[in-house]
Amino acid sequence: MKLKAILLTAAAVLALSCEYEYVYDDDIHNSDKETDIYKIVHTDMISASFRIIELAEVFSIYQEVRSDRELALSHVEKYFGTQNSVYYEFMSIYEWGQVKLLQNGTYTAIPSNWKSYWIALNTPREVHIEIPQEHHYTVSNITNKNIWKIEASVEDSNTITISHLHAKAHSDYFGTAEVKLLEDLMMPMCKNGYRKLEPVSGKIQISYETENFSKSFQVEYHESGKTFTMENGTTIEVEPESTSRYEY
Repeated sequence: MKLKAILLTAAAVLALSCEYEYVYDDDIHNSDKETDIYKIVHTDMISASFRIIELAEVFSIYQEVRSDRELALSHVEKYFGTQNSVYYEFMSIYEWGQVKLLQNGTYTAIPSNWKSYWIALNTPREVHIEIPQEHHYTVSNITNKNIWKIEASVEDSNTITISHLHAKAHSDYFGTAEVKLLEDLMMPMCKNGYRKLEPVSGKIQISYETENFSKSFQVEYHESGKTFTMENGTTIEVEPESTSRYEY
């Protein structure tokens, strides 16, 4: 259990330094329940993907008017509820993450959530963001056994649509988690420091494998929650994820 001890220590150090909650919970990490698997995958992959797009969109808006510092900061505050840690070439937003402007006009970003599970603790989190056209973003991070690819657009700076998502994370200790997009995911942009926790429409496929079990199921989102479709075709209605943090 040496690896477990190392992970737990690292999580404790990170939690103290960043004020985020890094979760090491055997009941969840060893669970074969689809709801627990979803909680891990959603927090570390799906929600994080939307946080990346929000960072990229707001940073792009900022860049367009950054010569007028007051106006630029007002745009940032409109979405994130803060003007702190915002600079010409770098922005760090609590519980969203960091984004940095490179010399070639592309970005790098590292997302952060209020809570993280084994995927966030054991896989590379920095992604590269290209902007093929205004309000369109291509995100990638491919290293060894891990994949994180996103294609997304933002309409009127209000609604995010993820039209491509493939995320795969592997740990020799925890196993492999993979998400593939089946139908476009949509979510309203954050506003005044508040954000949506889950998409309001769209469908994904989740595959999850450990040394003890293997699960594959679909998740379809709707305004009032989500529907899980199991491998045998049965469906269950699942309540929306909840938190006491800055959600709406």
